[in-house]
Amino acid sequence: MMKRCSELYLDMLMILVMLGTPIAMFLSVMLKIYNRLFGSKSVKSIAGEIAVVTGGARGLGKLISIELAKQGCHIVIADIDLKQAEETANYLSDSYKVNAKAYKVDVSNYEEVVELNKNIIHDLGKATILVNNAGIMLFTDPSNPDWKEVQRMINVNLTANIWTNRVFLENMKEVGKGHIVAISSVAGITPFPFHPEYTSTKYAIRGLMQVLRIDLKMEEKFRNIKTTSVFPTFLNTNANILEMLKSSTFSKIAVAHDGEKVAKRIIQGILQNEEEISVPEIKLAFSKCTDLWPVEIFDRIVKRILLKEEK
Repeated sequence: MMKRCSELYLDMLMILVMLGTPIAMFLSVMLKIYNRLFGSKSVKSIAGEIAVVTGGARGLGKLISIELAKQGCHIVIADIDLKQAEETANYLSDSYKVNAKAYKVDVSNYEEVVELNKNIIHDLGKATILVNNAGIMLFTDPSNPDWKEVQRMINVNLTANIWTNRVFLENMKEVGKGHIVAISSVAGITPFPFHPEYTSTKYAIRGLMQVLRIDLKMEEKFRNIKTTSVFPTFLNTNANILEMLKSSTFSKIAVAHDGEKVAKRIIQGILQNEEEISVPEIKLAFSKCTDLWPVEIFDRIVKRILLKEEK
């Protein structure tokens, strides 16, 4: 009898949640707009902290590293391309008078991530900011990708985040503060048609960061360790992405955003402890709203937008 009452209670609770969801979504959007216009502009200082940026040798990773250096952070460029990483590190040291060092590392390899952390502690100190930026989006043959390329995408886009979070979070717990940033994608909140592998990894990152955020909040002693998930759309930092966008139907609904502006927005989010950021801003709220649409309607709209249907 008690089991039956418990199940009935849960059913009633689910119904109430479902009925209240549209209202909650509306209030969420209004709150976000209010906070952007009138919310507190107080920011924290990250000067003197050591920040690890994976895939930081070029593109968005390099731009994020520059913005962190402007805040007075010492920068670790963790990249598979050591030559380019060293060039970026040297530029940061010369331009912003911070300590910057490059390390060649495959962040999808757990043992290499552990070794990276040991080297950073020896050379610079304990890193308390982690920006998981490294990622792969395109295949050599998008229509029929080689399984090795698929596995590499999974390793870099997802597995690497699991290992780096695990290793560098220990530093943050020891010193009682820190910030972990995941550069996901709008594909992590809205399906990216024709790219199931990429979409899967980005949805997984969203879930990984949600769990991490909740876990940290459940422990009072970890309240000063913050997380930020970033969901950017296409950026102008990658020529291959720009070419793909130009030649595809995605150009109907998306434009390439300026990488420098996105990097500045990400740093603003870190300084203000924002937990989720999307570029464009409205995309996150819009995607959450579309989760309420009937599947048939959502699929039909996406199809009509992306496919050139015959008259």
